[in-house]
Amino acid sequence: MHPSDPDGKSDPYIVLRLGKNEIKDRDNYIPKQLNPVFGSSFEMQASFPQESLLSVVIYDYDMVGGDDLIGETRIDLENRFYSRHRATCGLPTEYSLDGYNAWRDCLKPSELLSKRCRDNGLEEPKFAPGRITIPVVGCKLVPEHIETRTLFNKARPGMDQGQVRMWVDMFPMDSPHLTLDLQWTFHRENQKGTSCVSSSGTQKIWLKGLEADRQETDVHYNSLTGEGNFNWRFVFPFCYLPAEKEREHIFSLDKTEQKLPAILSLQVWDFETLSSDDFLGTLELDLHGFPRGTKTAKSCKGKVEAEFHLVTGEEAEKNPVGKARKEPEPLPKPKCFFHLVWRSYKKYIIIALVLLIVMLFLALLFYTLPSAISQRIVNG
Repeated sequence: MHPSDPDGKSDPYIVLRLGKNEIKDRDNYIPKQLNPVFGSSFEMQASFPQESLLSVVIYDYDMVGGDDLIGETRIDLENRFYSRHRATCGLPTEYSLDGYNAWRDCLKPSELLSKRCRDNGLEEPKFAPGRITIPVVGCKLVPEHIETRTLFNKARPGMDQGQVRMWVDMFPMDSPHLTLDLQWTFHRENQKGTSCVSSSGTQKIWLKGLEADRQETDVHYNSLTGEGNFNWRFVFPFCYLPAEKEREHIFSLDKTEQKLPAILSLQVWDFETLSSDDFLGTLELDLHGFPRGTKTAKSCKGKVEAEFHLVTGEEAEKNPVGKARKEPEPLPKPKCFFHLVWRSYKKYIIIALVLLIVMLFLALLFYTLPSAISQRIVNG
């Protein structure tokens, strides 16, 4: 970039403007440099079409007096967002889960291909080991790249004031909602089998970073089989990466920003009336890499049966549901007799009914047999 100071150097720093939002990175200016490497990333929110023009401005830092404008470049974000070439996030040449070249897009490659085919009215791609069959779309997508943009200054129209190398990624801001319909059954097991101690259970669920929104079920009283059965719904509005600013220690002047992953914590407790509740077990689920559930709890202290629905904020507004068993879409109370007695003692109940029928038949037989024999003897 062109020098702005009398010594032939500049002290550049970045200013970003998007609608009424502005990020001024004046404190991180680079002294005495005409080819600065800022190495910074910035995050801003925008609503189209009101806030669609992004201005990247480079200023020269001056300790005395006002800062000098070096140059600026403007980017039409709305045009990129709605482009048929999908200019929101450049596609890398390979799919990496970690490292400096980790996949940044909110959709995985397979999801991206399927969405692209649906948007163009084509049949879904076919995935096979080592092979993907897709129809011809006839539209190239924007690859991952570093774009070079020229800086201009209104005071020097038509003159190149330097260049800035950068990239822009855009992602939709729909906050996902996690809805849990827990028709849950918690089994406490030991090495010999299911415990049969009478207990009263409850569940507590929250997302990391949102402990204030912790939700609980009601109490399942007097469980004879170590099970608790509910139709209970939890609803958590959340962002996948909520940003929290917190101090590192009490003497810190500046606050640090920490990104927390979306991890769902689920705990099961045994309710006690006179003393503190007893902790039974806990489960943490990373919503970025959801594990596959198991059918049995042989190697665990217990198991929880649950149903999860992860939807966007827009879908949650169109199809609202109530927490617990409330409206809208209320859930019925569980049938305690079926869950507590029939499911656990079904085999014994059937055997008892069969034995009862056999005993009634034998009793009826022995009751009527003597009179039948006597009548037959009398009648000759």
